[in-house]
Amino acid sequence: MGASKCVRSTSFGNAVALILSLHVLLVQAMTDNDMLVRVQEHREVTDQSLKEELLTDSIKAEQTTLFEVTTVYTTDQGPGSWEVNVPTGTPTHHPTHHPTHHPTHHPTHAPTHHPTHHPTHHPTHHPTHAPTHAPSLFVTQKDGMVYKQSLSALSKTSTWTLAGNKNTNQGFEKCTGIYIHNNTVYSIQKDTLWTQDLRTMTPTSPWTQASKKGIIGIVIDGDTIWAAGSNYYIYKQTLSTMTTTSSWTQAGPNGCLDIAIHSGTLYCVGTDKNIYTQSLSTMTTASHSLWYKVPLACCISSIVIHAGKVYGSGSDFKIYSYTISVGLTGGWKGPFGPAGVNSVAAV
Repeated sequence: MGASKCVRSTSFGNAVALILSLHVLLVQAMTDNDMLVRVQEHREVTDQSLKEELLTDSIKAEQTTLFEVTTVYTTDQGPGSWEVNVPTGTPTHHPTHHPTHHPTHHPTHAPTHHPTHHPTHHPTHHPTHAPTHAPSLFVTQKDGMVYKQSLSALSKTSTWTLAGNKNTNQGFEKCTGIYIHNNTVYSIQKDTLWTQDLRTMTPTSPWTQASKKGIIGIVIDGDTIWAAGSNYYIYKQTLSTMTTTSSWTQAGPNGCLDIAIHSGTLYCVGTDKNIYTQSLSTMTTASHSLWYKVPLACCISSIVIHAGKVYGSGSDFKIYSYTISVGLTGGWKGPFGPAGVNSVAAV
């Protein structure tokens, strides 16, 4: 019994020694995801006696002799796939041809990471309900009609195009003042405010009365409409609730023929044809002493402010302008266009 145990122990030790001498590496058990790789080992046999031993009568000596097939078990799929139609398991030497899920017919256009040197084709975030209008000046002239021209075309020799008629509801009453806000044209006729839609205005389209009598110039700021009254005092009321019978409330001192608003400041064309300014936040019915006279701003009868510029109709009934941020140190720019303008608006 003891001798038998000794023999078995000796046999086990010999087996271990044999494994170590052959450098056999133990591998983990195969799983369903492992792949079986069969490798045929090719060797060129040079020993003539070995050739004769391995070759049969039907095999020529010149042929390569194949040793027996060796089966290798591995869990490493290697660089690529073993005859399986799947992407490679390791990074490839070259980038893939198409970053999109499916190849596109044309290269895709990516948005730029930084602002471009040229403007985008569409300035609006979403399509507008009606075509947008190029920035334009609208004026009333001595004949009481409404005219317009593009600001980009404004020059000393540019001309006006007829855009609106006199008031056919009041015996062709002349338009003596004009203002535009949110596609609505406001016209002053006999100290009363009349309106129509800018998008549908033609030389024959009618006007609709919008306020009580008693104003000669207006400007709109939010939902407040401000007015220079026929007595030259400043008035206001809520735009959204204004009717032909609603009253104007006095809001500022007197002395204004026309008014405009820019960045919380009210601009007033004085009865002396100079331009004066006053902050809306401190203006009261008695704040006459708070007017600031803009240097070199004479002589204007009507103004509008658009895109940081003041446009005014001069005493010669032509258009002049200056940039607010620069001021009037260099004087008014102009005159622009032919004479005949008595009030000006911009959109």
